[in-house]
Amino acid sequence: MENEIVFVICTNDDDYLDECRYYIEKLRMPEGVSVSVVPIRNPQSMTSGYNDALKQSKAKYKIFLHQDVFIINRDFINEIISCFNKADNIGIIGIAGTRKLINAQAWSSLDVGGCYSIGTFSGLGLVGVKPDISDPVGEYEEADYVDGMLMATSCDIDWDERIDAFHFYDLSQCIRYREKGLKTVVIKQGEPWIFHDFGPLNLETYYQNKMNFCKWYGYDPGDENDDKKLYHLCETIADTLKNRINDRSMSEVEKILDDVGNAIYFNQDLLIIYFSLEISALECEFDIRMFLNTEDSESLWSVIEKKWNRMKWDWIRVMFEYEVPEYIVNKIIKGEYSVIAMIVSAIHCVPEEYSGIIRDVGEHISQKGYIDLDVWEDMLSYIREYERVHVPSADGL
Repeated sequence: MENEIVFVICTNDDDYLDECRYYIEKLRMPEGVSVSVVPIRNPQSMTSGYNDALKQSKAKYKIFLHQDVFIINRDFINEIISCFNKADNIGIIGIAGTRKLINAQAWSSLDVGGCYSIGTFSGLGLVGVKPDISDPVGEYEEADYVDGMLMATSCDIDWDERIDAFHFYDLSQCIRYREKGLKTVVIKQGEPWIFHDFGPLNLETYYQNKMNFCKWYGYDPGDENDDKKLYHLCETIADTLKNRINDRSMSEVEKILDDVGNAIYFNQDLLIIYFSLEISALECEFDIRMFLNTEDSESLWSVIEKKWNRMKWDWIRVMFEYEVPEYIVNKIIKGEYSVIAMIVSAIHCVPEEYSGIIRDVGEHISQKGYIDLDVWEDMLSYIREYERVHVPSADGL
């Protein structure tokens, strides 16, 4: 269908899917164009899930989107259609990629486009960042590799189901489009169009997928540090800690985290656990007990994860003016989160250039008479100093 756009989202988490949909529903819709969302729940692989979507929809334009990608450019649809109309042979449009891929180190070779992101970065930890990479030359630029976080297509080509997990599906698809004489490009953004809230890396499947891809597509694997054992160990530790949390064995959780040290930076769940315990410890200092207190029938780990994600997403909404600062203030006043919890989450979710919104929220909460702005800022300074002293350094990773 010429005037139809479908967003295809492989998902294993309804909360992430709902937040992703929230931003899609806020997009400006071109007149005469219909927009729909096709969620593919718990697919065996990205390729099988995306092929299922090809069978379900005949829309001309398909946006293959990760569940943890939030589109913050409200004119996204108009911009994508306009770019496709620049040339008949544009097959894939992405927002980040690699101009000339020398070997299979795709995700670590991005040099065009970019996005706001938050996740586990060696040397950074869990923090919101803006890319320091160049925009395309002109309105779009050809790229050997378009990152799979967002891939817009103008025609259907089957995905290679030999790639049977969640890595290298995007690179193989770029190759398949170019084999059909179609361009794979990164579009000019000026400012990033998306916020990518990506989760833990599964490097165990990554390395196996990489070797299979190189064999099938004739690529050199390249010299990439094989941190599979370390990532796998951290994943195992995180699973152990989640069980201890669900058993309410918090002293054991603290001891294990002390032993792990700065290896927490290799696993997002470890970081969430670490900062959740930090929130709890700080709340106790101020005679508040909210974050870990729950009588919910769900597992305590599930409650912690949901709370952390919701706070993070609330900050993102306010950052990009989908909500006003009062949105967060009202949640604090209603007792959904403590001031401490929201400040800790802001420190680890708000990119530096948006840090002014933390003060904005403090000003609005002061206007409501809940706490003075001076108290808010003193707490922010206190927590930053607490983290400087107590949080393991990522130096040397």
